[in-house]
Amino acid sequence: MSLVIEPTTHLTFKRPFDAQTEDILVLRNQTSFPIAFKVKTTAPKQYCVRPNSGRIEPGLEIDIQVALQPVRDDLPANYKCKDKFLIQSIEVTPELETLSLNDLWPTVEKTDKTLIHERKLRCQYLAADPGHDASVPSPLKMATNVTNSSNEEVQPSTPLRSAGPVGMAGFGAAPAVDMSSPQVHEQFASPIPAAAPLPMVAQPVAPMSQPAMDTPTRESSTTHYNSMDSNLRSQLDAAEGAIKQLQRETSGYKSEIGSMRSLLKETQDQLQNEKTNALRTATSTPRNPTSTTTLVAQEVDGFSPQVLALVGVIAFLMGYLFF
Repeated sequence: MSLVIEPTTHLTFKRPFDAQTEDILVLRNQTSFPIAFKVKTTAPKQYCVRPNSGRIEPGLEIDIQVALQPVRDDLPANYKCKDKFLIQSIEVTPELETLSLNDLWPTVEKTDKTLIHERKLRCQYLAADPGHDASVPSPLKMATNVTNSSNEEVQPSTPLRSAGPVGMAGFGAAPAVDMSSPQVHEQFASPIPAAAPLPMVAQPVAPMSQPAMDTPTRESSTTHYNSMDSNLRSQLDAAEGAIKQLQRETSGYKSEIGSMRSLLKETQDQLQNEKTNALRTATSTPRNPTSTTTLVAQEVDGFSPQVLALVGVIAFLMGYLFF
């Protein structure tokens, strides 16, 4: 792909940074097909890119304005910028000509990502010009203040230079911004939309001591979690104590049941012995019919009242404990 990108390696921004400073990124299409492009940055809150996406017809070029937003305090002289820009481009062949810009990027990313060409540019901060007076506000800063106070949007011009007729479809103030594309957040953060107004110059910058202010919050969170942990441990200890108490009570119930079963067995054995003795007595004295009748009646009547009462008590205790 013959998409010429100027500058080729770095975007440069000159001090002071308490006023808006900018650089121009030039994209030139030297192919015979249209080229769709997208510009992304790792610091979307610090830079304003206009336009950040669009289409370049064959033989045409476009100037992209990359503006560094002003800060309250100027950066140190030895500050090294780590911000980067990513320029993605796709050659719009006849097969892709019917797709709109909103559908072109997701379609190519799903079908063949090799059609997407990428170029990375680093940001470089330079010293101010020798004749610059820091006490005099720059025109850019003054214009920004006036714009913010009147709530008017600044529409930057997008100059087009062409060796042939100047007719670029798809470029304007609104169409240049692709707000609905879900691919803007991949790898790099999305640049600021073209229609957004410039931020106020007096936008506060997070102080360096900000992490220290979060210390009480972290300490309170730690204390809260520790108290929750101690409460859970106390509840767990109470549950374990209750389980052990139930186990001891169950063991006592088991011993009582065992003693009741042994008592029941002894009672059954005693009844069996009484029954056997009664039968033997009845067999050994057949001459006394009255005695025989009495023994038979006792045998038919069943167990003695004491035995029945004992069996009833045992059955009641077993039903109370287990049912």
